[in-house]
Amino acid sequence: MQQNLPVLIVGQGLAGSLLALELISKNIEVEIIDDYSHPNASRVAAGIYHPLIGQKLVKTWLADEAIPFAISKYKEFETLMGKEFLFEMPFYEILESVGDMNDWDVRSEKFELPFIEEDLKIELPALLKNSRAKVLKQNYSGYLDTNVFLDLSAKYFAKLNSIRRETYVHGDLHVHDDHVVYAARKYKCIVFCTGNSITDNPDFAFLPMKASKGETIIVRCDDLKIDGILHQSIFIQPLGDGLFRLGATFIWIWDDETPSQNAVDELMQKFKTITGFDAEFVSASAGIRPSAHDRRPYMGEHPTIKNLFVFSGLGTKGVLLGPLLSKQLADNILNQTPLHPEASVNRLKKYFPTI
Repeated sequence: MQQNLPVLIVGQGLAGSLLALELISKNIEVEIIDDYSHPNASRVAAGIYHPLIGQKLVKTWLADEAIPFAISKYKEFETLMGKEFLFEMPFYEILESVGDMNDWDVRSEKFELPFIEEDLKIELPALLKNSRAKVLKQNYSGYLDTNVFLDLSAKYFAKLNSIRRETYVHGDLHVHDDHVVYAARKYKCIVFCTGNSITDNPDFAFLPMKASKGETIIVRCDDLKIDGILHQSIFIQPLGDGLFRLGATFIWIWDDETPSQNAVDELMQKFKTITGFDAEFVSASAGIRPSAHDRRPYMGEHPTIKNLFVFSGLGTKGVLLGPLLSKQLADNILNQTPLHPEASVNRLKKYFPTI
């Protein structure tokens, strides 16, 4: 791989932006192309991060390293771009069933870091009716305003003349042993950060992507006063001025990528059930999550084609994992530093029959 050439990145979503910023910080020239023609899951995402996930509240993969690294990186980017877009706040998990509370009592003994505070009180009408409900407060949590982050990143790249609004054309790519040529321009390598549409790329069609449609809505409720994110089957994310984002749905089969009335009705009803308050509907959004089949990202060099890289499949944990993994990928591109084996595309050889 020739060392004095720029890196070409296809896609300016969360993965592409984080990788570009990491490479630029290492004094590597980048060029980014994106035609912005497909709904960007990064822009629809709530951007929430927290250490314990899932119904069983297990510690998320790489949480101990990824969370402090992500917080530090986003604050560094805020300084670089001159605006706040990372908002640290508690994440409150509401446990109401006896089974959930008993399960937590057993699992909580395994955690050594101060992620959790227990037996907190939140003054919600629905909770006050259930004296047995337990509220767990997750620390090291909050959310990234992904739209602000991506908009400011695009402006930063534009100042560096590093981004073009352009459709990627696969026929314009020519791969060589130590570089690639795209549209008659020479690059060190090309990295595809195109989310769920990565499987439309003939070179990466073997990736077993497991996409889902996610929908969120924004509502207004002046009665609800909380200092953090609530979670009980859905999240309730405070945005300020009486506004809250609710979500998200998981739909595995869908007809189109637009918001649905069924999702709006479902989220509005769950908000009422969880909080005891009525809310006013404001807006709805939908996007396609680029989730990997085994809930680990797809990243690294193509198994058989040199200088073709992928960075996709971050899924719902992209905000948390993205900064750390983009650093790993940048180091791999520049210095052949090994990737985490659970994220490397090398783990997918069984899906690629010619390897």
